Amino acid sequence: MLEEVAFSSLSANRERYAAARAGFATEWNARRMLGFVENVNPRFYPVLLTPPQEIAPGHKQFGRIADGFLTREEFVDLYDYGSELLHSRNPYAAGDAAIDSRYPIDVWSRRVKTLLSLHLLQLVDVDGLWVVCVPNQGPVEIVAAMADGPFEVV
Repeated sequence: MLEEVAFSSLSANRERYAAARAGFATEWNARRMLGFVENVNPRFYPVLLTPPQEIAPGHKQFGRIADGFLTREEFVDLYDYGSELLHSRNPYAAGDAAIDSRYPIDVWSRRVKTLLSLHLLQLVDVDGLWVVCVPNQGPVEIVAAMADGPFEVV
């Protein structure tokens, strides 16, 4: 699921998506995986938004949420944590076999869901920005698509 979050902004361009995926195919490090994606699309990581507020008739504005969601750094931590859980530990490895997860699973889940609940997405090689809603149940919705620019995310 984390890989889909990382690679989703490349999905509109098959060649760029395939090239980034191929570069990552033999890589198992989340930080380097995000680097592959960022080299293709520097604005790949979702930006969490507040629900739109009407600022004038017919004009709405989204705010940006500062915390309470899966940050890029936490993405790396969760990916590494998940990898440790999924792969067998060397039984002869020195040290404690316990895995530090930082958060319980339900908190990780909530942080991922919060990140994707209402977010800004910029696809590679596609003009504009997309505001995407991923509800707990039901279909994913495009809330807004802005094709004219330039845009600045603050």
